[in-house]
Amino acid sequence: MTPVSLFPTTQTVGPKFQSGAVRESDTAPRTLVVLASLPNVQFTVRVEDAAAGTPCVIEASPVLGSAAAWMPLFTNPSPNGPFDFMDFDVKVAEHPQKFYRTHQLADGEPRLVALASLPNVQFILRVENAVVGTPCVIAASPVLSSAAVWTPLFTNPSPVGPFDFVDFDVNVAKHPQKFYRAHQP
Repeated sequence: MTPVSLFPTTQTVGPKFQSGAVRESDTAPRTLVVLASLPNVQFTVRVEDAAAGTPCVIEASPVLGSAAAWMPLFTNPSPNGPFDFMDFDVKVAEHPQKFYRTHQLADGEPRLVALASLPNVQFILRVENAVVGTPCVIAASPVLSSAAVWTPLFTNPSPVGPFDFVDFDVNVAKHPQKFYRAHQP
């Protein structure tokens, strides 16, 4: 997959190749098309050719190649055709360059869905699409970067379908931001 570079130029990309490797989770070819760019304000791309009903993830990295640390920015849980994504974290001083790519999740990759939030009280997540009978770990980090340290919060030893997780440690003064992920070994 050839990612889109925010600076200095932009280009249309095909999603299946990055450094010559095919992502096994890709289910169909997709294209990222640059729609608009306002330096230091926003960057907008359109994801075309996404397979209907299969979650599509947009990721970004400050570098390309084997050192790339791809961070998920957005997941469209059920695209029904082309959709647009706007990135507002595009300050040139903080991100002199930023590359984008997209892929679709395969069956068996856990997906997180935010259900409800009561600020300073609780945050509820639903884990969908986990492999039945395989432990599923929910972890959190205060930062979303290649240096992120993910702390396991909960392990469902044997999910049999979608399950919910409630995080009560969501005090905004203590955790101004918190990122979650789910994975199965």
